[in-house]
Amino acid sequence: MINLNGTPTEGTGMNLEDFLKTEGFNKALVAVGVNGKVTRKEEYPSLVLKDGDEVEVFKFMGGG
Repeated sequence: MINLNGTPTEGTGMNLEDFLKTEGFNKALVAVGVNGKVTRKEEYPSLVLKDGDEVEVFKFMGGG
């Protein structure tokens, strides 16, 4: 299990890019931190999630 924004979620063994797609996130519209470290989009395909990883997904919001 990994924790996605504090919620236990299946995803161990998946790369970050596939995980985000599975969870319904558009990688162009989010920023992602794994274990407290911001992850560059270029790293998503090669970063494989491990049991206990903490993933935080931040959505961009517009406003005025």
